[in-house]
Amino acid sequence: MAPRSQSVTRITASSNPMRQTLPVANAAGADASPVLGVDIASSSVSVEQIVTRALLVCRDTRSVDMLCHCTQQMAIQIEVCPDAASATRKLCRNKFEAIVVDLAIGPDALDLIRKLHGMTSHRRAVIFAISDTEEQAKAAFQSGATFLLEKDSLPLTTLRTLRAAYPMMVAERRRYFRFPLDMMVFIRIGALPEFRARSVNLSESGMAVVSNEPLSSGDRIQLRLCLPDAADFLTLTADVCWTNAEGRAGVKFQQVLPSVRERLQNWLAARFDECTQPLAPKAP
Repeated sequence: MAPRSQSVTRITASSNPMRQTLPVANAAGADASPVLGVDIASSSVSVEQIVTRALLVCRDTRSVDMLCHCTQQMAIQIEVCPDAASATRKLCRNKFEAIVVDLAIGPDALDLIRKLHGMTSHRRAVIFAISDTEEQAKAAFQSGATFLLEKDSLPLTTLRTLRAAYPMMVAERRRYFRFPLDMMVFIRIGALPEFRARSVNLSESGMAVVSNEPLSSGDRIQLRLCLPDAADFLTLTADVCWTNAEGRAGVKFQQVLPSVRERLQNWLAARFDECTQPLAPKAP
């Protein structure tokens, strides 16, 4: 079968999932007004932010159709590329929690699997290899594949394997989850007086804030924030990674204490689970 001329996107979470939003709580309470002159993020989470995504690298139409049918049952969004080159370009621009590689595409298949472990954003992704022979299967595992799908038994084993791998895929998606959160935070730069700002979103590794006080890329700052329903503040060190003219800044947490990291992870995991519950695959 001739390779397709371009990658194909198959949306399987719903008929049009990117237009859906799920409500989230606003944690700012009565003091929810934004910093003057600055707009605050909306209090909703798009399905695109939480849906589990997979990239399928395959030319075989029957295999593509069968895998798309299975991922639809698992509420997984799947995109299809015909070769390793187009898949690599897509991996550089997008985040996927799972990559399915058909070894029949040629020698580049194993190179792609090995390359994934060197990509910062995909080194923990779940990797499936579709094989025809025991020799291919052995080579796939040696290259770093997490799961094996035998082409001859795809209809029988794929859904079972996806169900076994799904918790790993969700855990990987959760690591990159950014929760829209409008609340007051307190920032200090060096020995300067502390000032107020507002959060835009929060993740395990950092957050976006908006402030009328100037922040510059490279600044090392101290942050104090109180998670909704918490009784005390968390104190974090962070580096400013980017800023814009509207007063927004992205910060990356540094040297987070284990106790603080655990509280952040638990709180975000609970928000992620609340948002993804409507999308969770149904039990067989």
